[in-house]
Amino acid sequence: MEKLSIVVWDSVGNVMWGVRPWEEWGPEGQKALLVDDPHAKAHAPSFQELFADYDVTLHRVHDLDELSALIEEADFLVIHKVIVPAEVLLRGKKLRLVEHLGLDYRGIPMDAVHQLGIPAAATPLVNYLAVAEHITGDAKYARASRELIDRHGYAHNAMYPKVQQGAGSGNQSDDEMAFMSYYSLLRVSKDEDLKRLIRYSFFRYWVNESPELNPFFNFAYAGQNLAAAVP
Repeated sequence: MEKLSIVVWDSVGNVMWGVRPWEEWGPEGQKALLVDDPHAKAHAPSFQELFADYDVTLHRVHDLDELSALIEEADFLVIHKVIVPAEVLLRGKKLRLVEHLGLDYRGIPMDAVHQLGIPAAATPLVNYLAVAEHITGDAKYARASRELIDRHGYAHNAMYPKVQQGAGSGNQSDDEMAFMSYYSLLRVSKDEDLKRLIRYSFFRYWVNESPELNPFFNFAYAGQNLAAAVP
């Protein structure tokens, strides 16, 4: 079996939050989860359970020195609200993927990524640019958005914005921010090709959230996606 090394550098602690061992949720956390779902323990598998069939070593680092010590043997790097210097990333000759959450692709030295010839995943920034263009009328924001889409795969990243484990799982504030991003992008963007992709992504996200019967999720989705289907 192939051995894999995953390195996580997270300044906040959110990356591994939803895949902690059941024991780490504590009595109060377990109680709250079981109220919503009697089978919560089975429905919230830990990282170790998810990767039980793989020979994976998970390294959680806390600073650049710790990352530097492990980068050369890393296969996957996941970072959150930190910035990796290009000279450090370029030492990761075995890397297959870099994913950054929280600061868009600006946390990743893209020139170094291109030199390594590996993919980079990041949270989309295009909704910010669509709103900026709408408010200012300046076409430079549309050009910047198109560059992110064409050169850095931002539209494709948005097709799978968050790993979900079913209705009610994960951090709800993440889902709320995602829905606000979908809503603003679809409301003001003039890029019809982009909007076709985003509508499909929005639909997939809403299907996961709809069982919660949250009015905000329903209103945000209906206000943009359903409206697009009305002649």
